[in-house]
Amino acid sequence: MIRNFSEPDRAAFDAPFIYFLRCSENTLNYPPISVNSLSQMNNTVKFIVEIIALSLLIAVLIKTIGPSLPIPATDVSAIAIVLTPTVAMGSLLLWRAVR
Repeated sequence: MIRNFSEPDRAAFDAPFIYFLRCSENTLNYPPISVNSLSQMNNTVKFIVEIIALSLLIAVLIKTIGPSLPIPATDVSAIAIVLTPTVAMGSLLLWRAVR
């Protein structure tokens, strides 16, 4: 059954669509991109690339030099290997917070 909308029903039906159009009109006015924000974005990208390169270097060192290291297969050495990065990062962050 096809129902004909009366004017009040039609207004209620169109209200969300009109609200969406009004909101989308406001979002089209983006602020201009400043040179400062572009250089900040470049610094962020540079930092991420440096972190990825450092991670790659560490992974390659572990893969190539790791098997030749005489590390005993004990519980203490496993705990030390697992906890060393956490302790190092915690120490670095504590040092930065105190400084």
